[in-house]
Amino acid sequence: MKDYLINEYDKIWNKYSNQSEFKFKELLSRNYLFQFDEIETPDIVFMGINPSYSGVVDDSKTYSVKNLKPAYLKPFANIQTEVSMKLGRDVTWTHLDCFVFRETAQSIITDDLFKDIEGRQFLKDQLELSKRLLEHYHPKVIVVSNALARQLIRKETMIPEFEDFGYSIEFLDEIGTDMIIEDGVLNRTSVFFTSMLSGQRALDIGSRERLIWHIAEVLKESLHIR
Repeated sequence: MKDYLINEYDKIWNKYSNQSEFKFKELLSRNYLFQFDEIETPDIVFMGINPSYSGVVDDSKTYSVKNLKPAYLKPFANIQTEVSMKLGRDVTWTHLDCFVFRETAQSIITDDLFKDIEGRQFLKDQLELSKRLLEHYHPKVIVVSNALARQLIRKETMIPEFEDFGYSIEFLDEIGTDMIIEDGVLNRTSVFFTSMLSGQRALDIGSRERLIWHIAEVLKESLHIR
């Protein structure tokens, strides 16, 4: 899967590098970066929007959550640790961004790429691969901690001709959170939509504790832990 994804992202980068009308060559020059772990059916997948840009261009195309680099993975690892303690067993996790281009300002998506025909197609090409990777992981729980990622997975972008993840998601009273309800490998997968898990706009302590408790309760049911 990893080699397949590198090959497909290379095709995307080459495609737009060769298009003179593509306005976002600066993004292409930074290369792409995506997380990949050899893991089958992780308990949790944390979803973000795209990797940040440090100002340094390097040849890295993939990274693993195992080394907690980049540093923004640490809050996810901390939640995994606390959920594991509540369940009395090790919880497996990984991370997935919707897009793989490197950029710190998310506004380039909403203010620039969404408003450009080729820019929208550039996003759609990446999103198709992210969806394929998410379904490859087939997690028990998805935690979405980015507002735009929420719109993409719920089909709320309202951008003409933009095909996002488009999952049918319903809030289920019996579990107190959302769930994907549709034919496919992710049917009945629980989804938590939450605020950022780090930084100035991160969840307050009480909300974070409730989130950890809630994830543990949902996993307890899916893992048949009593």
